[in-house]
Amino acid sequence: MAIAGEQILLMNTSGHVCYLEGEAVAPGEFITAVLDSEFDPLAAPQRRLAGPWGVSGWTMDELKRVAREIRTRRTDHVVWHKQRPTSGWQEYATRHLGRPNTVVGNVMVLSGLYSPQLNNKRDILIYLPPSYEASNARYPVIYMHDGQNLFDDHTSYVCEWRVDETLEAASQMGLEAIVVGIPNMGERRLDEYSPFIDKKHGGGKGADYLSFLVHTIKPRIDQDFRTRPEREHTGIIGSSMGGLISLYGYFRHCDIFGFAGILSPSLWFANRTIFNLVEYAHHVPGKLYLDAGTDEGITMLTDVRRMRDLLVRKGYRSPGNLHYVEAVDAGHCEAAWGQRLCSILQFLLADSGPSTALGAVPGLAAVPAVGRHA
Repeated sequence: MAIAGEQILLMNTSGHVCYLEGEAVAPGEFITAVLDSEFDPLAAPQRRLAGPWGVSGWTMDELKRVAREIRTRRTDHVVWHKQRPTSGWQEYATRHLGRPNTVVGNVMVLSGLYSPQLNNKRDILIYLPPSYEASNARYPVIYMHDGQNLFDDHTSYVCEWRVDETLEAASQMGLEAIVVGIPNMGERRLDEYSPFIDKKHGGGKGADYLSFLVHTIKPRIDQDFRTRPEREHTGIIGSSMGGLISLYGYFRHCDIFGFAGILSPSLWFANRTIFNLVEYAHHVPGKLYLDAGTDEGITMLTDVRRMRDLLVRKGYRSPGNLHYVEAVDAGHCEAAWGQRLCSILQFLLADSGPSTALGAVPGLAAVPAVGRHA
């Protein structure tokens, strides 16, 4: 066990040149490390420590990630570049210290990001792929609404989507992406997720909400993390009212979003104004996923079928740039949407994977969605 503040020597025993913060460490070379917390990376002192394990300024959590990476890769050779995000981001467990959570993988929180467009503040969540810390790769980014429902059962409305668990498993197939979760503002949710005013339900702040996403959140994400910022590698996904604003956002900000996931969308809102908007919008190259559950009622199914037919008339075709699913026996809830997520991501991310170090996403095994396909 290394003690905080202790100066120790670490030896590169891998037999290969390793890199820490861009500095080469030759085989057999010692480096001096000053640890700022106690460190027992493998919880087994008798195991040989392979490669350089720490340098001045590394935290306990960062050192543990090195250990996890070596365990995962089952190798003594890890090319490791420390990537410390801009100040303000905290690990999820640290931000929710003392509270139970169901988060897995690398999820971080930016507290209280101010929106000049909406004049409010909210935490922003980000999920980073398993390979993020140990590579120089850049990743596609998916922006998802109702962020409190994505990763943690304890903050969700009813239950979580299990986005983190789904992507941790999907990474074994080479399917990796950064996911940004934008929590809703509770009673203001309907206002922010609709660009149209409904006489009964309100709404009308959707354009401002999307401006917050595009002009405040996205620049911060692109600044602080290794993203693929181009539109073909940037997507937006949501369900219910989040599905409505995702569909609207795809056509409204066609210079930003190259794909969209539209799950169980509230197309009924504001007397179905979204149909007129889509009908008269220009065809936007990219990918659209659209679905509903067969247990969501005939009104939902009638609306999504009508939208599917409208998109087909606009030139979107299956299996190329349109994927339509009616999920058998699925209701209107986070659990149902989460069950479809893996196949949704396979379709939307098929041509957009990590760049450089990891290369493009390899050929993914087809995982059909649960339902009928158009």
